[in-house]
Amino acid sequence: MDKQKWRKRLCARYKNCKNFWKHQLPSTSSPSDDTRTRFGFTRILTPPHKDEDYQREVNIAIRDGDGSPWSGFHLGVALVDTQSEYNLVSAQFLRVIGVQWKQSPDDANILQMDETRIVCLGEIDGRWRATEAKRGALNFRPRFEISTFKVVELSTFDIIIGRQTINECGILVVNRHYLGAFRTVPVRVDSASTLIKKQQAVEERRKKEQEELKKYEEEQESIY
Repeated sequence: MDKQKWRKRLCARYKNCKNFWKHQLPSTSSPSDDTRTRFGFTRILTPPHKDEDYQREVNIAIRDGDGSPWSGFHLGVALVDTQSEYNLVSAQFLRVIGVQWKQSPDDANILQMDETRIVCLGEIDGRWRATEAKRGALNFRPRFEISTFKVVELSTFDIIIGRQTINECGILVVNRHYLGAFRTVPVRVDSASTLIKKQQAVEERRKKEQEELKKYEEEQESIY
C-alpha cells in the first residue's frame, strides 16, 4: 500500500476518534465560562436514569404563613434536586402568578454549584402535587403535599424540590407499595376437623331426606 494513502487513512481514524471522545468527555471550561454551571440549579444533579429528566409539572397553591388563606392553584415546573438542601421557589414565578409574600430574609446557606451564595427573601408554604402520570424514577404519593419553600431571586427555575422533602415523601423510592384505607375480608380456611364435621352433617341431612322420601312413597302406596 502507498505510504501516503496509509497516512491519510490513519489521520482520518485519529480525527474520528478525537471527535468521538470530545463529545463524550466533560467540558474543561471554567464555571465562569459556562452558563449552565453559573446557574447551578439548571443542571440535573440527581443520579441519571434512562429517559428521566427529574422535572415534573406541578399544581401548587401558596400561602404566606399559617394564618393566611391558600391561593388558587397554579401550574409550574418543579425540578427534583437531591443536591439542594431546601425547597426553593423563584420570586419571579410568584410575581407572574400574582402571589404576594412578606419579605423576611434569613441566614439560610443556599449555594449554587460555583459556591455563589443566594440570598433568601423569605418563606412561603406550598400545597402541591405532580400533575403528570409519566413513568420514570420519580414516585409521588397519591395526595397533595404541604412543604415550606425558600423564596430566592433567580429566574432559571420555577420550583425546586429539595433533599429533605425528597426523603420525607419517598420521591426516589422504587417499587413503593401504598397502603389504602380499606382491606379485603380475609378468606376463611377451615381446619381438617371442621371439614370432617361439615361433611358428616351433610351426609346425615341427605340420609334423613331419603328416609322421609321413602316414608312418603309408602304412604302413597297404601292409599291406592
